Amino acid sequence: MFLTDEQILSVTFGTVGYTRTASGFTFRKCTEKQIQAFYDNALFPSDPHDVKCFFRGNAEEEGGIMQDFITDAKFVTFHIPVYESTWMQAPMQIFVNGSETVIVDKPGKYTVELDGAANRVQLVYSFVGRSVLRSIEVSDGATVTPAVKEGLWLFIGDSITHGIQAMKPACSYPDRIALQHDWEVINQGNAGYFHDAAIVDDIGRTPDVITVAYGTNDLFRMPLDVNRAHMIDFYKALTKTFPNSKIFALSPIWRKESEDESYKPLFAAMYQMFDEVLADFPQVTLIDGRALVPHDASLFFDGLHPLDEGFVYYADNLYQAVTEKL
Repeated sequence: MFLTDEQILSVTFGTVGYTRTASGFTFRKCTEKQIQAFYDNALFPSDPHDVKCFFRGNAEEEGGIMQDFITDAKFVTFHIPVYESTWMQAPMQIFVNGSETVIVDKPGKYTVELDGAANRVQLVYSFVGRSVLRSIEVSDGATVTPAVKEGLWLFIGDSITHGIQAMKPACSYPDRIALQHDWEVINQGNAGYFHDAAIVDDIGRTPDVITVAYGTNDLFRMPLDVNRAHMIDFYKALTKTFPNSKIFALSPIWRKESEDESYKPLFAAMYQMFDEVLADFPQVTLIDGRALVPHDASLFFDGLHPLDEGFVYYADNLYQAVTEKL
């Protein structure tokens, strides 16, 4: 039997909206207002990253989205008639009871065989993918129950939050937290982006936790005083939009350039700016990003983006730092 539209929506997490057509569901991690703001990119209208609408394209990808449910079915089939990826890595993944069972890397029907007991099934969407879900089919008479989540966590950030250089979605730090600790995750990471009040928008729900991880994109694009002004405007907008959420600002994690003598004063000034700006926002708790991932180049792809091993440290240490303060 096929799940109804209402059932599919009830087991879908990490979205702020969707489009339903004859082809199926397309889910969104960003609101239409946010997607347009990324397209307009008012702070840097001629930014070289935005050739071919780079930022808008990132915002239309599907990181953090998943179907997640408990079922006593003998099988589950996901029909995905449209799937495209902008990255050679990070295909969609299907998990059964926490173990990866099937990789989804092209359009088609994907079936997992089950034993008819209570099994947890998760379809984890790619942070660099765009897809359409036409249907979810289970064996006749089976029950399907949405997974229970600890809360709602909104991730805002740049390429590291987006997941770039993780080999699979589950290896990115937002999805690792989602899968390891049963949080619903909305991942609005956007590779190459920066503090910009224009991209803050009501998502229709109140996140329990919001983490923001910007910094070094701003640092290398604009003078520090301009960076400071944009950061202030961003947190004014964020705290006004989400007055009842617990907000955490993550200063940048270690990167190789920070140890270069010619860059040390600039990085020191940036971290000082985080201390000074956020002192005026009592709703926001500052987490020192330098403590999240060891300062070990072998954990990074390029001295900047963590590899999967680096993302493990990032996720586990961030989860501990946040939950200690909830």
